[in-house]
Amino acid sequence: MKSIAVGKPQNVYNFGWYHKLTLFLIFLFFTSSPLYAELDTLRIVTYNLLKFPGSFGTERVEHFRKVINAIDPDILVVQELESQAGQNIILSQILNYNSNEYQAVPFVDGYDMDNSLFYKYDKILLLGSIQIRTGLRDISQYDLYLRHSP
Repeated sequence: MKSIAVGKPQNVYNFGWYHKLTLFLIFLFFTSSPLYAELDTLRIVTYNLLKFPGSFGTERVEHFRKVINAIDPDILVVQELESQAGQNIILSQILNYNSNEYQAVPFVDGYDMDNSLFYKYDKILLLGSIQIRTGLRDISQYDLYLRHSP
């Protein structure tokens, strides 16, 4: 049998109070600096609208508005949109109901249900969008650019 020596490990760095204080001050400096303050979050939400507007028409608009306003997304991607009219309803009666923050990508009427993307214009710049055709439904590709905060 091989014996194993048990004892204090070699080369262990002991963090004293001055090392902890130094690390804390470095952390405090970086988190309170203007560089860190410029960092921002981006809230991206996806929502399956279940054949909107469909046979329910605008009955669900108030419920969608409540949910979307609570989340306050920077980017909203929706699925199962039936028409350009549905996209217009989402933009004017839900997202821009109390403001004029959002824009929509150009609507593309595909084979079946459609997708769309809405975004806060002051945070996001739309560079382009393409539809990838498939046998069932289109796949949407959106190229976006995050604008820098002032």
